[in-house]
Amino acid sequence: MKYFQLHFLTLLLSISCFGQQHLSLKVDDAIQIGLEKSKGLHASLMKLQYADSKSSEAHTLLLPSLRFNGGYTRLSDIPPAQFSAPFLPTPITLSPTVVNNYTMRLTLQQPLFTGFKLQRNADIAEYNVQATQEEFAGD
Repeated sequence: MKYFQLHFLTLLLSISCFGQQHLSLKVDDAIQIGLEKSKGLHASLMKLQYADSKSSEAHTLLLPSLRFNGGYTRLSDIPPAQFSAPFLPTPITLSPTVVNNYTMRLTLQQPLFTGFKLQRNADIAEYNVQATQEEFAGD
């Protein structure tokens, strides 16, 4: 039994020794792999991209906005309201029937003065981007 265990252990060690490959890794390569695989660094990069997107959004609010709305309503087909008098030969239509109703609206909006609120929000967002860049460089 001991003879079998000894041979099994020797076989297991020899297989594990032959299955290994010898790889050489330079310091620069190790640093590069560490930077690519780091979850903390990736999270810091995502925070930086988020801050940059919020800064772009804050600057976009300074620009005019253009909106177009359109609509269509189909009303029920009812007879028009008519008024007839005994002395008139034909009845007078008070409100004609309008079955199809279309609406369209084009709006251009530009804030003229908001107490510098929009400009200050854009400045704060830009400072936030700079702070996040420093955090990323530190990470």
